[in-house]
Amino acid sequence: MDLSDSVLLVTQATRHSRFARDLTLVHLSKTRVYASGTPSCAVLQVASFLRTNSWIGPDSLNLRLDPHAISRNKAVAKIEFTPGSVIAVAQPLTTALLPVEKEQRCDLCHNRPQHNGRLLKCTGCASHWYCDVQCQGVAWKAHHRKICGSYSRFIASPAYVSLSVQDKMDSLLLSQLCVEIFPSDHLPHRPSPLAIFESLIPSKSPPQQLPPMLVRLNSPDARNRLQDLYSRFGNNNFVLHSHLVSFGHGIYPLASRLFNHSCVPNAAVRYSLMRGRPPSMEVIALRTIAADEEVCIPYVDPALPFGDRERALNIIYGFSCSCPLCHFQRAIAPLLSDRDISPQNRQHLLEFTQCLTHVSHTHQDTLQDFSEIPASLHSLFHPSVLPRLAESFSSKSHGPAPESALHDGLALLALYRLIYPPNYPQIGLHALEAAKTAWNALLSKESRESAYDKQLLELAIWYLGIARHIVGIVGKEGDAGGPLVEIDFLSELINKELSTTA
Repeated sequence: MDLSDSVLLVTQATRHSRFARDLTLVHLSKTRVYASGTPSCAVLQVASFLRTNSWIGPDSLNLRLDPHAISRNKAVAKIEFTPGSVIAVAQPLTTALLPVEKEQRCDLCHNRPQHNGRLLKCTGCASHWYCDVQCQGVAWKAHHRKICGSYSRFIASPAYVSLSVQDKMDSLLLSQLCVEIFPSDHLPHRPSPLAIFESLIPSKSPPQQLPPMLVRLNSPDARNRLQDLYSRFGNNNFVLHSHLVSFGHGIYPLASRLFNHSCVPNAAVRYSLMRGRPPSMEVIALRTIAADEEVCIPYVDPALPFGDRERALNIIYGFSCSCPLCHFQRAIAPLLSDRDISPQNRQHLLEFTQCLTHVSHTHQDTLQDFSEIPASLHSLFHPSVLPRLAESFSSKSHGPAPESALHDGLALLALYRLIYPPNYPQIGLHALEAAKTAWNALLSKESRESAYDKQLLELAIWYLGIARHIVGIVGKEGDAGGPLVEIDFLSELINKELSTTA
């Protein structure tokens, strides 16, 4: 292929962090445990929703609530779900954009403007932006008409400016929720979604007072009820994300109510962005889920160091995880020492996880038995190993010599497969980044005709096969474009290269 036709691909920063808040895809809670064996009103409401209510989507008819010793209930599959199946669809009570996303996304549907277009600014507050009059009209009717006049003044006030980003998000969400459920400063009719949200357990250390708000409630009863709602924000609000990049927060009561946590989840959350409505949440199957099997999602990133995960789950959600990964890591944690990956360990890791580039890759669909991990690989679970490897790959792949990143990229893929459950999104996204890195390394060669150059092309194809499989299971989500489009684009480039070298 003529060098003038070469396309250097932009690699993304490795989507991994050692901090729980950064990579917590969802913030959920265990629901209130009752001593009585009699089903609560909230349980009956949820069961009724699963039978009759379209608020969460028709696919949720294939779930049932069974008793659970710790969490009170668990969502159990009534049928077999195949990888990529939509298990449940939920709509939010309310959502809000992160401050850095203002003007970049519609304040209702959270889409970015299409085809290099521009968002329309609200002429009242000059602080909200919308795709079109449809999005503006929906937001106006829902809550914006009540806060438009005071919004700009409020976000410039010292009380608001001094808040942390998390508290700013809570303040805006609570203000929007307030004007939706208390339209006339009186106690409203209790809609089922709100009643389910109220059935969730509050934070272990709930805030003692309301944050600064856009609206003022004169009714003591209304303020007390709002305080009660606010006490559930810290451990129930979701972080909205597009391709694992956060853009906002939202309240999805039924999802909080239904799905328990596991560090080896069989399901994950994605968000669908459509004009004219707030983002929908979709819970999808990552692997085959048998009938009568519990459906679990991750509350925190399973690849976070065990100690960080355990602290986050205890402090934020009030429980200790007993999943197979936590059981395994809890047993080996006292024995771990900080060390670099030796060549012998690296080769053993590649073989154990079947990350051998000269062999056709196999797609996992069953949960690994952590007890079968050999003792020689236990040191790879030390808290410093994965962050150090991820940082090394990221810095090298973005550097002038992407070829130098390939060694770390393969080891990182193997480590992800060792830790994460089958088809976890992070594995697919990393495989895509590694494929782009291999392609960029190929482009850095002058002739691209040597045996090694052919190996680089084969490596890009190998990585791309893994990425296509996993990203295909996750499916279309978030912003337009993204990994699915990048995979197709890189495939076209590779096919063109193959046709010219055949």
